[in-house]
Amino acid sequence: QQCAANVLTSASLKNVPPQSMLPDVVDHFRLLNPHAKGPETIFYSSYVFFTKMSAGIGLGISTASLEFAGYKTGMCRQSSTVILTLKILIGAVPAILIVIGLSILLFYPITEKSRKETEFALELLRAASLTGCQDSGWGKLLATIIVLGLF
Repeated sequence: QQCAANVLTSASLKNVPPQSMLPDVVDHFRLLNPHAKGPETIFYSSYVFFTKMSAGIGLGISTASLEFAGYKTGMCRQSSTVILTLKILIGAVPAILIVIGLSILLFYPITEKSRKETEFALELLRAASLTGCQDSGWGKLLATIIVLGLF
């Protein structure tokens, strides 16, 4: 039961923060680059690509580690080196990677306040584009003023 809880915890910790951060990052990028068309596809496809690539690299490292430790397929009993390698791969490595990931999140620049400012500035840009003010530069100017906190 403890192992199942650890697996569920590590799975949620590796999936939820990036997926919840992605829309905020896309909005922030859209605010900084109002004339960019369709940035969502680049961000979401990059996220999926790098997630799959990191999973493949992780599986390759795990397989190579077990191979070097002397893992024998079809054997009911494995050597103590293989058992230690499995413990490290299942316990220590994910824990270290989660701590590294969470420490990187401490430097994540988008806070709740900046997210609301970005949302408000994007609404201004949308309104400016509907009224035709964006072409004259006023929409971007208003959004920049809000993001910089001058308004």
